[in-house]
Order: sequence, then structure tokens, then C-alpha cells
Amino acid sequence: MKDELNAREGLPAILVKEADLTMPSMDIPPRFSFASPPREAPDEEIRKKGRGRMRRLSWVSCIFLTLGLLGLTVPMACHAAGVMSGAVSLRSCGEALCRGLLSSGLPPVHTSLFPGETETDAPYAETEPTFVSDETVEPGGPETAAPLPPSTEETETLSPSEPPLQSAPIVTADRSESDKGWDYLLKDPECRVPQIPEAVRFSQNATLLILHSHPYEAYGDGGNTAWHNGEGWAVKLPKNGKYADDGVVALGEELTLLLRLRGVRVIHAVLPAEVSFSHMDTYDETEKMLTEILSSYPQIAWVIDLRRGAEQTADGYMLRTRGTYGDEATAQLRIWVDTRSETQTQGRDLRVALNLRAALFAEEPTLSRPVYLRRGEGLCGEGKPVMLTLEFGTAGNTFEEAKRLLVPVADAIFDILARG
Repeated sequence: MKDELNAREGLPAILVKEADLTMPSMDIPPRFSFASPPREAPDEEIRKKGRGRMRRLSWVSCIFLTLGLLGLTVPMACHAAGVMSGAVSLRSCGEALCRGLLSSGLPPVHTSLFPGETETDAPYAETEPTFVSDETVEPGGPETAAPLPPSTEETETLSPSEPPLQSAPIVTADRSESDKGWDYLLKDPECRVPQIPEAVRFSQNATLLILHSHPYEAYGDGGNTAWHNGEGWAVKLPKNGKYADDGVVALGEELTLLLRLRGVRVIHAVLPAEVSFSHMDTYDETEKMLTEILSSYPQIAWVIDLRRGAEQTADGYMLRTRGTYGDEATAQLRIWVDTRSETQTQGRDLRVALNLRAALFAEEPTLSRPVYLRRGEGLCGEGKPVMLTLEFGTAGNTFEEAKRLLVPVADAIFDILARG
């Protein structure tokens, strides 16, 4: 009975006698110990607390020392950068620190780091005297004095003397210089005017090639300021594998259609719409594409690089060109001719460029700016087809203003191909 109760309670059926229980030797430490750890001596506990206090004091001292150094360094940097007042504002300190970083060789914030990029986003630097506007012409209105920023609230951020890195106020002006005639020519100082033939005849099966060395160029929204996004003025990278609907590629498609309706053989070549292409790298990629196309289509007699300009005045304003066509405001066309070397230029290209300006001049004198002869090889080398760069307005113009140029330009190109 006792054994059954023990089994029910989980106890062994037979208990071990006390005589069989042996205590372990005191010399052998137990394998496990569930007792509380021995309490430290009072002196050791006091020393441990003292070390903890010292560590906390050290951290606090480091924090106050760092704040003290910052308090000394910031006013000294501001003073060295030109902030002389006793009560330095936070904005002044920030500007002073930025000037200090610039003086130490670090790049400023929001600036493009692409090598060789200029204000015009052009593959070659312009040497034309900087345009300083003395007057402005608004569509449908009389000439007025030089413009001010759009509102007094923006005066601090859109100062003409120091335009911001991301935007610039827009000034509108007629840059056709029509009073100097259709044959008015501008050039780089090192370029000489070549011997210009009386006429350039194109064969009956001559083909025109339209391409874009900078296909990401677009236009403004019609506001009072032009914007810069780090790639360039009014540059829009492709989305979903397509170029912007208000960019130069869209203009090239429209011009191709208009020329084909007039019976002109046209090839419109565009680089793949890949975001991986940098805005400044597309020029080299276009040159490679052009070489392949010319080897496959020897009948190409005229190559047009369709772009848009981006010019700033000496005061930091972005130029918006203004012409008229059909009583509507339109952008102005700028025609570039690239020289082949310092001693030899392309007179044939210059003749075609002057004929293009003459045809537009006969339609409306304000449609075209003067022909510009610049130093550089361009996309086409010696012995290649006629090569012209056509800029439809600037980054200050709207897409609609540039689009209004297409019909008169298409008529002028057809006239040149047909008559020479």
C-alpha cells in the first residue's frame, strides 16, 4: 500500500536508507550553484561606483568641450568670410560657411560637375560678346525698359547680379538684327570668312538627315524664370523610354513630317531614349551614330543637328528670343556653321546657311538670327555632307513658340534643296 502511494506521488517505490546517503567531500566544489553570488567587500563596491561616476563626468566634459569648440569656430569662420557684425544670423553663418568651403576648393552645392559644360550647354564655347539687354519686347506690347524680377518677394533670390544656381529670370528680346540685312554674319575671332560659292546645287535624290546631339533639351513653361536641374537648362530626361513631348526630338518629328509632305527625302535619327545617357555624353554618341548612317546612306547631302540654345546675359538673365510669324510670337532660329580648321573653312556650308537665313528673312525678317561661324569641327569632317546646327529658340522660350518656326523653316529648306 505504501509503495502504491509513493508511485502515485511520483516517489520511488523503495526509499534509500540514510546509511546509504553519502555527503560529498568538502574539498570537491559542486557542479552547479544556485545560491546568490558572494557580496563584494564594501571598499570594492565604493571603488566601482566611483569609476562609473568618472566615466559619466568624462562624457559630459567631452560634450561641453565640443560645444565650446563649435562656439569658437563658427564665429571665426563667419568673420573670416566677411560676416563682421556682432550678432551673426543663422542664414549669414550658413552663407559664410559655404564661401569658406568654396575657397577651400570644394564644389558648391547644386552645380553640374560635368567637365567642359558652359552656360550655353553647347559642345563648343561661344566667343560672341555677352548679350546685355538694354530693352525688352513682350508679345503684343511696346518696348519697355530693362525688366525687373517678377515680384519684390523674389528680389533676394533672383538678384540679376548673383543669379541662383537653379533658376534665372527671363528677359525677352529680338535678336534678329534685321536692320543689318539678311547676309549679316557673326564669327569667332580666330575664324576667317571663307570663299563662298555663288550657289550650292543638290542632286535630285539628295536626302536630308535630321538628328539631335542633345536630345534631352526641352523648353520653359512660359513663366518668368528659367530652371536648371543639374543636367542643364530646361533639360528633361526620358520617361518610360520616351523623350519629352515638349523637347527638340518632338520638333524633329514635326519637321520631318512637314518636309516629307513637301516631297523632301528625310531621315530622322534619334538615340535610344535611355536615362543612362548623360546630357553631355550624347554628343559623342550622336557622332558615332552619324558615322554609321553616312556609311549606309551615301545619298545624304545635308545633315541638320536640331537643338535649342541657352544664353544668359551679363546680369544673369536667361534670354528668350522673340520674332513674329502670322501675327503670333515665335522663337528665333539661330544657324551655326562649324569651321574645319584654323586655315580652312567650309564655304559651301556657309552658303547654305546664308541661303536659309535669306529665305526666312524674305518671309519675316525677325524669324532668324544672324549666321554664326564658330571654331570647331562639328559632327561632320572634311569632305562630308553639308552640316548645320539649327537652334530653335532658347531655354527661355516655350515649346509652342519654337513649334511656330517649323512651317517657315520647312519652306526655306525645301526652297534651298529645289533651287540651290
